[in-house]
Amino acid sequence: MSEETNKIQRAIELENADTQQADAGLILNNIQEADVQVIFENSAGQPVEIDGLAVWDVDRPDICMVEVGEGGRSAVVRTLGPTGTAYVGVSADARIGDGVVPIMGTLEVTVTQSEAVRVRLIPGPPRSRVVTANKANPAPDVPAPTPATQV
Repeated sequence: MSEETNKIQRAIELENADTQQADAGLILNNIQEADVQVIFENSAGQPVEIDGLAVWDVDRPDICMVEVGEGGRSAVVRTLGPTGTAYVGVSADARIGDGVVPIMGTLEVTVTQSEAVRVRLIPGPPRSRVVTANKANPAPDVPAPTPATQV
């Protein structure tokens, strides 16, 4: 989100106590995704309707993307490979009917590097070994070649 969007969000939250959103975080590795649901609540914590559809966005589309579900009340946050922090935002009109009262919330998404979960050993093709003599591993006794006998 832009700095301007953040300023507007803070001003709305201060002006409109009924529409404050508590921020939460999500940690994913760079090969994961997660379902996210949005619930709009009044000051008593009760779910309420909004006017129209919620609008989702992400400030770092290089780190993750948002695939919005039908009706705009849920989305899949999908990592794209790079690590870092992105902010997923959702906004809506809190006032049903005439007038617009914007409400916004953000979710901090931290993307980490995925970790190894298995080990694979991949052998190369067989080859003749190199025989070297040393004190720790002397060369094996190899009988001297015998001359060929002629008949």
